[in-house]
Amino acid sequence: MSQSSLDFVLEFSLRPPAPSPKNAGTGGIDIVVSGDRPGPTGDFSDVAKDGAIGDPPTGVSLEYFPDGAKIAFDPKVRGSDFKAERFGQQWLRALRKSELTKGSQILLSPPGQSRSLAPNLCFDLPADGAKGIAGYLADADTVTIDSLSDRFPPRTSSLREIENHPFDWVEPGLCRITIELPWGRWTSLLRVKNSVQRVRLPASVGEQPLRNSYREDGPGPIRIEDAPAYEPGIAVINLALNRAPVPEAWGFPLLPLPILVEPEGPYFRIEPFSETILPGWDRLLTCGRLDGPLDLGPLEQSDPQTAFGGEAQRRLFALALAYQAYARADWKSLEKVLVVFDDPGFQSLDQEMLRLALQLQQGDLNGTELHDAIHAVLDKSANLALLPLLRWGATLMGQLALTVERDVPSWVPSVDPANALTVISREGLASLGVPLREHISNEYWREPSDEFWDDFESEGEVFSPTVSIDVEYHRRQVDAENKPEALREQRMFEE
Repeated sequence: MSQSSLDFVLEFSLRPPAPSPKNAGTGGIDIVVSGDRPGPTGDFSDVAKDGAIGDPPTGVSLEYFPDGAKIAFDPKVRGSDFKAERFGQQWLRALRKSELTKGSQILLSPPGQSRSLAPNLCFDLPADGAKGIAGYLADADTVTIDSLSDRFPPRTSSLREIENHPFDWVEPGLCRITIELPWGRWTSLLRVKNSVQRVRLPASVGEQPLRNSYREDGPGPIRIEDAPAYEPGIAVINLALNRAPVPEAWGFPLLPLPILVEPEGPYFRIEPFSETILPGWDRLLTCGRLDGPLDLGPLEQSDPQTAFGGEAQRRLFALALAYQAYARADWKSLEKVLVVFDDPGFQSLDQEMLRLALQLQQGDLNGTELHDAIHAVLDKSANLALLPLLRWGATLMGQLALTVERDVPSWVPSVDPANALTVISREGLASLGVPLREHISNEYWREPSDEFWDDFESEGEVFSPTVSIDVEYHRRQVDAENKPEALREQRMFEE
């Protein structure tokens, strides 16, 4: 065996770090207000208060100027540049939201750029503006501006901010702009130059919630109000297409709040109505999505009228959050949400089933007690023709039925997966004993929109498009011997 030899030798040496220079100085971020009218003149205390901006973080300082502010950072303090960037973004947004700067152009000039920086982006919004794209979420943080040419995190903004201040500046190079709404996403990748580049935003994104297109005195979704004295029950929508002899029928649980209805072919979009600006309302109760953040903060707001439009809307939103917590097996959050229903207000099968699921998980119910509690909920649904308010309750009811070796209710397979509310078909209504019409009397035939008939277009076939819609309310009570009576019909709406 020959003696080993070395062909080459690698030597590594680490150069010692250079000492910090004396008086290293500071870097700075400039926020400049300019335009047809002058910006704030020195007193920024109200702007800071309205924007909930605190004192500068460690290593960051703030200096006011008549035309804006300068945010400086000490490079000897680790992370001070990123802290200054975040602090600068807070100030940028606070200034853009302030009435003091209305009609002005406000730009953030990062370190190394001239204080008199010129914009290189201009956003073009559609005729209906921010509200046309985002509806009630026009003031929510739905826009992300991500410059791929710098090292800072993406910036967020609302469409309202962009509408009021359409000019901006980003580092030249690739930039991704995204509008993220609960019902859809729009994104654009562009190469930004030093000259102004226009970004044309879409007129709409995805299939918007019905509440965005509802107008009290105009065309659009039909608004159904509940009876003044709320009682649980089922609303049945009868829809006759093109004078069909037998109408389609869809049912959903009665709620003590307005419901918006829009036919789509032989189906319906059915959504609860609220004027809340919470994105969670659209994510959970319009789109029926249980993903996204589980935020219980809105439930703690003292005025449900301001936050949700009323106590009924608050309780329905709490139910959706409870299902979100249940889907994640977040039992602590579920327990916290269910406290909402200890207060007076409308009750539902949903909260009863969710409490049972929580007690089952915690081991508070077992044996005969558990068996009787689950049967009581199932019997209540069958005898009173009651549905869970939200569609996730159908799955939960089926799981509870299997727990006590009972058949899954026959209406469960008929639940429409496209609505957040529990919407069941004609077959599901029949299984609950709801009387169904074979025709619509006192019809009011109308010409539907072109979009309504998109699914019915057929080459060589001529339609005389007409549609008739009416709504009935059905409630069932029990007699003195606790036996269910026949469903009582009450006509609440007819068109």
